[in-house]
Amino acid sequence: MQFPPTEDISEFMYTCAAIDKMKGIVFAHLNVCSVSRKLDEIRILLEKSHLDFLFLTETFLNESINDAELAIPGYHFIRSHRRNREDKKRGGGVLLYYGEDYVIHNCVMTCSNLLESIWVTVSLPKARPIELCGFHRPPGASYDLSIDEMHSQLSTRNISPAVDLLLLGDCNIDFMSRSNAKTKLSNFLKLSNLDQSIKCPTRITTRTATCIDHVYSNNIDLFANAGTLQTGLSDHDLIFVCRKKCKIRKAKVSICIRCYRHFDSDLFSHDIRSTDWTDVTLATDINIASIAFDRIFTGLLDKHLPWKRICVRAPWISNEFLSLIDARQYHTRQFNLCPCQAHFEARRQSHILVQQMKNKLKRDYI
Repeated sequence: MQFPPTEDISEFMYTCAAIDKMKGIVFAHLNVCSVSRKLDEIRILLEKSHLDFLFLTETFLNESINDAELAIPGYHFIRSHRRNREDKKRGGGVLLYYGEDYVIHNCVMTCSNLLESIWVTVSLPKARPIELCGFHRPPGASYDLSIDEMHSQLSTRNISPAVDLLLLGDCNIDFMSRSNAKTKLSNFLKLSNLDQSIKCPTRITTRTATCIDHVYSNNIDLFANAGTLQTGLSDHDLIFVCRKKCKIRKAKVSICIRCYRHFDSDLFSHDIRSTDWTDVTLATDINIASIAFDRIFTGLLDKHLPWKRICVRAPWISNEFLSLIDARQYHTRQFNLCPCQAHFEARRQSHILVQQMKNKLKRDYI
C-alpha cells in the first residue's frame, strides 16, 4: 500500500503538539471500542499531546484486566466497568486518565443500562473547582430514560452556581439531526443551563456523518475552545475542550542513564589498571573491601560514563512505528473527507499494519 508524503501524514503529531501548547487545561473524550488492545497507542497519544484529562468509553474492561495493565507513567486513572449485568455482553465501561499533579475528590461511578459515568470534582489553585463527568449512553437505551438519568445524576451532585460544570461523552444522539431524541436533549440542556460545544460530525461511515460525541458546559466563555481530533484509534473522533488559564504543567517522566557518547574503552581500561586499589586488596574485612571497591569503581564510571536524564517512552517504539500511526491517521482523514470504498479499504489496511508492527516490535523486544 502506498503511503502519502511525510508532510501530509504528520498532521496527527502536529495536532497533538498544538493541544500541548494550549494555554489552559485540556479535557478530552474518545469512544475507544476496547482499550486493552489499543493501550500502547493511547500511551503515545498522552505522551505527545500531554492531555490533562482523558475519558475513554466503551473500554470493554472486566475483572480479568488488572490495574497494573492500565497504568501509564505520569497519570492516575479511575475505571468503571460492567459488573453483574444481566445480559453479560462484552462492552461498555468508562476509564479516566488524569495528570498526577491534579487533585480530585468526590468521585462517583455509575454503571447502569441507561447511562455509564464517572463524576469527579477537580480542585484548582486560585480558581473555582470543576465538576467533571465522562459518560456513555448505550445505543440501545431509551433516550427518554437516559436523559432523565443524566438529570437525576446532576441533581444528586447538588452543584452550586460557584462551580464550573463540564460533561464529555458519547451520547449516541445525533446533535445535527432533527429527531425527537435531539429535541429532548436540547430541552434538557436548556433546562440545565448547559451548552453543547461540538458542532461537527464525530463519527463518519460510508453512509452517515453524525455528531454523537458531545461536550456540555455551564460556562461557554470559559470552555470556548472545543473541537475534534481524528486519532485513527476507533471510528469515533476524539473530542476535546480547553479551560482557559490555570494549566498545571506535568513534569515529564524521565530516568537517568549512563552516557556512552564520548566513551573510550581503551582509556577506561588504562585508568582501571593505573588506579590505586590498595584500599580493596589490603582490606581485612570483606564489607570494607566491598565499600572501597564501589567507591573507586563508581568514581571511574562517573568520569568516563557520566549520568544524563532522558524522557521515558516505551522502549520498543520505533520511528517506523510512529510513521505507521501517522499513515493510519492520514487514511482516516481521507476517509472522513470522502467516505468511499477505496479510502475505507486503505484505512482498514493501515489499521492492520499498525497492529502487526506493534506485535512484532513488542515480541522482538521481549
